[in-house]
Parts: sequence; C-alpha cells; structure tokens
Amino acid sequence: MTQVVPKNVMATIAPVLQSLAAKPSTTWVGIGTIFTLWAASLCIASMRSGFNRAYGIRATVQNFFVSRLVSMMLTVILIGVVIAVVLVFTFGRQVLEWVVQHTKIADSWVGTFQSLKWPITIAVLLVAFVLCYYFIPNAKMRFWTILPGATFTTAGWLVVSYAFALYMHYFGSGFSAYGTLAAS
Repeated sequence: MTQVVPKNVMATIAPVLQSLAAKPSTTWVGIGTIFTLWAASLCIASMRSGFNRAYGIRATVQNFFVSRLVSMMLTVILIGVVIAVVLVFTFGRQVLEWVVQHTKIADSWVGTFQSLKWPITIAVLLVAFVLCYYFIPNAKMRFWTILPGATFTTAGWLVVSYAFALYMHYFGSGFSAYGTLAAS
C-alpha cells in the first residue's frame, strides 16, 4: 500500500489497519457494509430525483426510512447485476477453461457458454434496467415507455463491458507497468 498511499497518510492509517488485521471483528464489517450501502443508496436517491425532474414530477414528502430502504435494496440488486455481468464478460471464458482443464467436464461447455453468454446477459441487464426505470421514479410508468431507454442503456453497457474484456484480453498483462509508472 505504501506504493500508492502518500507517506503522511500511511502513517495515519497504518496503526488502524494493523489493529484491524490483528483483531478482525465482524461487527466492524457489518457496520461498514451498512454505511456503504447507505452511502451507495444516495445514488439511487439522486437517480430518483433526476427521473422525477425529467418527468416533471414534484417531490412528494415520503417516509425517509422507507425511501432509503427501497434505495438500499435497489442498490444491492444493481451491485449484484453489475458484478455478475462484469465477471462473466471479463473472466467467464478463462474461468470455464480453467475448470475444464482441472475437472472432467467436457470441452463442449466452453462453446455452450460462449453461445449463451450474450442472450442471458442481455436479458438480465434489460430486466434490471426496466425494473430500475419502473421503480425508481415517483411516477406510474408504462412498459413501452421504459423499453427504449432500457434497451439503449443495455446496449451501451454491453459495448463498454465488451471493450473492457478485449482490453483485458490483449493488454491485461500490462498492469505491472502501471505500478512502475505510478511509483515514478
């Protein structure tokens, strides 16, 4: 960590990190997770505000805790979908090839994975974005008004994910160079 964190900052946080490493506590992990979800749910709340403004809906007074709880649940769902899509697109084939080499699974699974990766990913992303566009704003939305935006967002997400996968495939070994560049 000393390569990326300035020395004066490291001197401040090193005792805290050493204390946590010496006496790990699940209490702090739980509290940290709740606060992280609470902070991340601000993104959903901001999206709600933006959608409401775009749709011309005046803000109504809602129960703060219920609104934040819904935002936290949507945040968990979105985080799960994002992580799954990124992992499948970026590392899915490599992981499956490794599993095939070290187990008795047939090689045909790699081909099946490659053929089903796109349709399943598109469907999962489209459903996730439709649900977000339906539940986030304080408006009653109709499916056909949500579908174009969700389709466009899904297509954009897939293009960016595929570009990142290509980058990782062709330039993934260059990460050691970044550490050298950052240290200089």
